[in-house]
Amino acid sequence: MRGPTTFMARALTAQRANSETREDTMRIQIRSPQDFWAGMIFVALALFFLLNGLQLSLGTSIRMGPGYAPRLLSGLLLAIGAALVVRGIAIHSPDTDSLRFRPMIFVLGSMLIFAFALERLGLALTTLMVVAASSLAIKGARPLEVLVIGVIAAAAASGIFIYALKLTIPLWPSI
Repeated sequence: MRGPTTFMARALTAQRANSETREDTMRIQIRSPQDFWAGMIFVALALFFLLNGLQLSLGTSIRMGPGYAPRLLSGLLLAIGAALVVRGIAIHSPDTDSLRFRPMIFVLGSMLIFAFALERLGLALTTLMVVAASSLAIKGARPLEVLVIGVIAAAAASGIFIYALKLTIPLWPSI
């Protein structure tokens, strides 16, 4: 014969099992930490710039005010960040073993080369140097391919920025 305590114990055990199952289904699992945290950083930056730009007048599409571009770019960054957060939760990505410093060092170095060499060496040589420095970020870059990409990038940058947009950037080094 079963007593009321046995029935209550079974009911409590069943309730705990149901609540544990519900807790497991309610928990959000981050499947791709890289995408998730990159998205969170984008969302935080977008909210920061969006909130700090609220006091600027928006204007209209024809007569843009000083707050138009920051709000537009913050909105785009917020949308990209939200998409990355959702992707980080929904799509599983392989785990990264360790942080690779070689690409970070050479890509950052190429940005510094561009910043310090543009005025002195001109756009064409600086672009070639930036492509060459960036190619050192990956192992196995072929020198001929790097040279071809550098020449194409230098020609494109010169055509766009100097000839089409008429920016006052030196094309070659000033002697």
